[in-house]
Amino acid sequence: MAISLNYQHLYDFTREWNFSFTDEGEVLINENFEYKQKGSLSAIGIAYGIEVAPRLYLRFTLNIWDDELSKNEWEQKIAERGFQSFAGNSSSFEAHRTDQYSFSGFNANLGMMWRSQNDRLTIGAVFKTPFKADLKHEYSSVLIQSGERANIISSVENETMEMPMSYGIGFAYRFSDAFTTSLDIYRTEWDDFIVTDSKGEQNIAHYRRACQRIGY
Repeated sequence: MAISLNYQHLYDFTREWNFSFTDEGEVLINENFEYKQKGSLSAIGIAYGIEVAPRLYLRFTLNIWDDELSKNEWEQKIAERGFQSFAGNSSSFEAHRTDQYSFSGFNANLGMMWRSQNDRLTIGAVFKTPFKADLKHEYSSVLIQSGERANIISSVENETMEMPMSYGIGFAYRFSDAFTTSLDIYRTEWDDFIVTDSKGEQNIAHYRRACQRIGY
């Protein structure tokens, strides 16, 4: 058997893009959007593995997601700049929004590995338990119209994020000491992914799209 302490850098949220938008209708609007996101999620894992039978191994890992032990936070910044014109009158506008999140929770991974007697075929499987994480959300926005600040909003909210279970299975076959081929299948149950804000409202679709953009 073996006992280990692990640090796992699991998800990198770095993203950046921008685009322009023009509407030449009754009101001429020209806007430019900039989006930047940075941050990551990682976990401290306490793992235990044991050989329960010849060539059959089981493993259990307790994952600690905590922003104080390892960085579990990300930041999103959106900047919108442009102008609008109507009946010969034009005005400029500028909006900035910042969202900061910190994430903490616990979950477990259960793993299995089996090797054939000749050590050519290896089969492995993993199950990651669902869990409810605490999400601290700090939000601020500033709206500037024609060079003057028109609106400033800021808030701090405590939300919860229900992370779904995921599982996978993999196969590897060793043809020789120099050549091995492998195949694996992995699934996350995104239909069970839910975020609940401080008012008790569930914002499922918005956060699901956000996580799909970052590749989780």
